[in-house]
Amino acid sequence: MKKQEIRHDPVRENIVKGVQYTKDNKEKVLSFLAGIAILIGGFSYMNRTDSIKIEEASHLSGIAQNIFINGNIDEAMVKFERVLDDYPNTPGAVQALMYLLNNAIDKAVTDADKKAVYQLLENHHISINDPVVKAAYYKLQGDLELESNPVKAKSFYKKAQSTVAEDGFKQKFGMDIAIADIALENYQDAAATLESILNSDDIDFTIKNTAEELQAYLNFKLGI
Repeated sequence: MKKQEIRHDPVRENIVKGVQYTKDNKEKVLSFLAGIAILIGGFSYMNRTDSIKIEEASHLSGIAQNIFINGNIDEAMVKFERVLDDYPNTPGAVQALMYLLNNAIDKAVTDADKKAVYQLLENHHISINDPVVKAAYYKLQGDLELESNPVKAKSFYKKAQSTVAEDGFKQKFGMDIAIADIALENYQDAAATLESILNSDDIDFTIKNTAEELQAYLNFKLGI
């Protein structure tokens, strides 16, 4: 390469210009680099904070679950409420909401009780990614509607069934769909659903027994 070509090398010239610009605008460059460092540090801090919240929520929810299993329902519900309020949009909050809803539905006798369950649903719109948990969420909503609005309950049960891939869960929610059809006096539809469940190659013993009991009831209703 000739000396003239080296002298007019565009890459070299740009490097020189960059170095000269940095010298002339030292404060601007340092401020820019400091800003980048702050942004990176901020993102790292946020990620770390989110990770800590998720761990704390899961830990507290796990404690509440153990208390629930031991039969201390009221104490467990208090802890689940704390998880839901203090750690929203975490897997622990999802688990807490499921327990709170299930407990509220079990106790829902009066219209005021049911209204409280609806309020719990409306106040906590959370994102559920796990298909099994999401299906259980739909089932709880279906259980809440079954007595007063079996059509709506059936739609929730169908959502639950379509959310999961495992045959066992599909059969379980199929039972709920059949029960909703019985409430609607759609006996033929209920019978078809139960027959499909009973014809499954792999069926849980408990589900099979319940399906056979419902089938006997339907045979009586259909005069078979």
